[in-house]
Amino acid sequence: MKKVEGWVTAPQGFIAAGVKADIKASGNHDVAVIFSTVPAACGAVFTQNKMCAAPVFVSREVNKHGYAQAIAVNSGCANACTGEQGLADAKKMQAHTAELLGIAPEAVFVCS
Repeated sequence: MKKVEGWVTAPQGFIAAGVKADIKASGNHDVAVIFSTVPAACGAVFTQNKMCAAPVFVSREVNKHGYAQAIAVNSGCANACTGEQGLADAKKMQAHTAELLGIAPEAVFVCS
């Protein structure tokens, strides 16, 4: 194993950004996106809990394709135990991220 110096953008072709989207009451940064300029092989481990958050359901589907290009993350809203509305919100987050990046929604993992 080789230690790579740097942050999440250390590997060639990855870019990232974080913003303050007013989700957190503290006003701290609360949304981040990590983007691969080309489709990247992916693998993920998800909770086995039957009560998982909506983004887990959405991201499990992304993982089935074996590739992804982006991860959209928000902090301050777990989107857990939210039912159909939570699932719709997770898919909307996925679709909006994909639209902004010019990629397919099924290439975007979402995390809350």
